[in-house]
Amino acid sequence: MRPMAIQMATIILLAHMSLVASLTLPPTLVVGPGSLEVRLITAKLAAQAGHTAALYSGGDAKAEQAWRKLMYGKDYSDAGVDVNESAAIISSVEDLGRFLSTAGVVCIVADSQPLAEGTCNTLLKNAPNVQRVVMVSRIGLTRAEPGPFGLGGSDVALRKSEDDIRAAVASRGLELSVLRVGTLKGGGSGALEAGELVGSGSGDLGLHPCYYDTLAELETYMCTQSFDKFTNGAVLTPGDPYDLPNPLSRAANRGSFEPNDAETSRIAAAAAATYALSYPSALEITLSSAKATQPPTVDEWKAMFDSAAAAAA
Repeated sequence: MRPMAIQMATIILLAHMSLVASLTLPPTLVVGPGSLEVRLITAKLAAQAGHTAALYSGGDAKAEQAWRKLMYGKDYSDAGVDVNESAAIISSVEDLGRFLSTAGVVCIVADSQPLAEGTCNTLLKNAPNVQRVVMVSRIGLTRAEPGPFGLGGSDVALRKSEDDIRAAVASRGLELSVLRVGTLKGGGSGALEAGELVGSGSGDLGLHPCYYDTLAELETYMCTQSFDKFTNGAVLTPGDPYDLPNPLSRAANRGSFEPNDAETSRIAAAAAATYALSYPSALEITLSSAKATQPPTVDEWKAMFDSAAAAAA
């Protein structure tokens, strides 16, 4: 696809998402402690689509500057002011409380680190209008069990965090959508060819090009750019069918950008989370990578979500 055609497809995608969101969704809060890239891209996509989207920094000024730069570039970060149709960064507990009082959806990214015990309860207690929680979790956690000599402890901690979130959501009668991801790759603006961005929606659907400058290791840099150029597709599977490969297998595959059931594009993960915010029903699905020079369109996401919903029914 030519650069101009890519840009037009991206504009149409975002305009369609904006229309849907503006008609159906109240404000959305995106919180960690999981993948920072997925949190930033999810907030960015939600804001582009017309949601009032926000991230909570806890008052960390350095983090706020870095987050703005990763989403929108140095000039935006230097200005230090969030503008319309951009993700807002909330600094203080007071501002967080005000945002939660109107929020309709909370997106919790907890794929790599467990959410602190009681955090979900505290958030939901202060968010009377929330109807749905979208949780980005990790593949295989439904089968996580403690092993000998403390092996598997991190997986068990993630599973306990997931169970705590489920319990907090269920106790309030809310909907919970679970999006499972494997090893995350990609997430930038797309690779450069002849001075122009290709892949990843030409920068609109991923992080700013400066993201690549943060990748100090050559293999990671090359894999990330290649993933953003060639592996933007997605496959949705109901439930939690896959396990994360062992560390040796992951290390051997760390530079590969070939599609893999146990790997996920960061951009696709964020786009799926954004779509899950307004999908008519709550789902538990696993997201795997697929070959594609562009992320799925809204119609393609709808078809995948509909198919997963039908299979789970």
